[in-house]
Amino acid sequence: SRGLGDVYKRQTMSKLKKLLSAAVGGILAVNLISMLPVGAEENTCSEGVILNSTLGINNIFENPGDIPTTTASVPSSVDLSTSPCFPPIANQRGLESCVAFATTYYQYSYEVNKLNNVTNTSDRVIYSPKWTFNLLNNGKNLGLNPIDAYSVLETLGSLKNSDFPYTDNYTQWPSQLQNEKIEALETRIETTSKYDIPLDNTIQNVNDSYLNIVKQMLNNGKVLTVVTQNRWNSVVQNGESIAFRCYDGGGHMLTVVGYDDNKSYDVNGNGIIEDCEKGAFKIANSWGTNFISHGISSNTGYFWVMYDALNEVSANNINNWEAKYNGTRSPAFKYLPDCENAFFTIDVAHKNVNFVGRLSVNTSDRETLTLKINRGTSTLWSHNNAYTIFPYVSSDSGGFAFNGDIFFDYDNLASPISRYCNGYNWFTYLSGTTIGDDYEFNVLDNLGNEVGTDKQLVKFDEDKFAYAYQNISLKKGDVNYDGAITTADVDYIIQYILQVNDLSNVQYYLADYNNDGSANSADVIAMRRDNNLY
Repeated sequence: SRGLGDVYKRQTMSKLKKLLSAAVGGILAVNLISMLPVGAEENTCSEGVILNSTLGINNIFENPGDIPTTTASVPSSVDLSTSPCFPPIANQRGLESCVAFATTYYQYSYEVNKLNNVTNTSDRVIYSPKWTFNLLNNGKNLGLNPIDAYSVLETLGSLKNSDFPYTDNYTQWPSQLQNEKIEALETRIETTSKYDIPLDNTIQNVNDSYLNIVKQMLNNGKVLTVVTQNRWNSVVQNGESIAFRCYDGGGHMLTVVGYDDNKSYDVNGNGIIEDCEKGAFKIANSWGTNFISHGISSNTGYFWVMYDALNEVSANNINNWEAKYNGTRSPAFKYLPDCENAFFTIDVAHKNVNFVGRLSVNTSDRETLTLKINRGTSTLWSHNNAYTIFPYVSSDSGGFAFNGDIFFDYDNLASPISRYCNGYNWFTYLSGTTIGDDYEFNVLDNLGNEVGTDKQLVKFDEDKFAYAYQNISLKKGDVNYDGAITTADVDYIIQYILQVNDLSNVQYYLADYNNDGSANSADVIAMRRDNNLY
């Protein structure tokens, strides 16, 4: 049986990291909307959602249990686009980067700003869609699978748009930006949820209980993403575009920022507003503030999708109104396999980053690389409990060179640090490498300090397989990682107490010499006493 809202939710860590997807894409033809501003011309705007993936949606989203059969009342309208946390409308231009804009630019930026209690747009941070798009597109202007985009945000976080600004260069990977990449690891996706409005439920009016699940999420401050065929029949009314029918054609990802039960349009033209002709979701698009394309137009960057457009068969059967429109009707947000009308939400969290892996890469073909990580006491690599960090798309050769650093968090492999700071080997595993390419590996803390003493050169065999490891054995008091407790460590802690310098998460644990939970002058006294540092 189906629970109300057909909710799927899961912790992403265990499965999204193992997801690999292939990339295809395309842009199809468009139709004009039924009413255009005077003198306006239709333009073809880029889209960019792919379908094929090694795992279906329902293989990575787990059912959390029983879903309530009733929902709380919600206001008649909500608009999260007015929040200072929500970014301004952006333009993906000629790139098929809509997934990166919906997931990273709009949704992730909004959620991180909300997490950081941003109350003014001057404090708002916007994250880079170029980061997500370029890491995943195999060096081609092709669309993305949304699951892969969420994988990047869950595993690597995102660079800020100010550090890696969006441009038409879709092949560039940022080569350096060490501090920025490590900072990105400290805020990432914690969980991702999928909420389906089932297709066997016909939405008759604004009080539909399945609709209320989505409204409740918006009312609770969650920005949602959806994927659509993106061919629309719409009307411009009071200066706003209202889409009332979707049909087969494209593949586009959008951001749902609100709803309004009072939006209406006389779809069947009988001069009466029926219940099924009321209510719409507010959509943020990524085609700039002024567009006319694929059957919709806007002079704000937003448009509306009526609730009835989500129905597989319209609840509006008066005057046979739909007969005059071309194209096979499609539920508005039904596009991905194993989804119905699917709405995606994310929760973001600040991460307690301890050990950071740095892989220095000089390769002639970055798209063929697969990077996995693990921890162990043996000097031999084990696939058991390993995490896939890179890539998230196909391993087809793209022929693009890369000379730079990849940073990744050992995450729960290094948590709690009290258990794992001593006696373990920290591994990186590479496949798909090219003999003659150069790779070096070492372990840092979250401030970029080298925890391991020497960089390890990754060696290759004829099967293009290689791994390297560093042994990390730290002891309390050794905050500069040199293997001994000296006056330099004492001075380091004193400088921290005086707020002259900072301590990384690992250093803070080591500075807590007396294990009382904080690094303070008591630790300095104990270190001097126990190690004759007077």
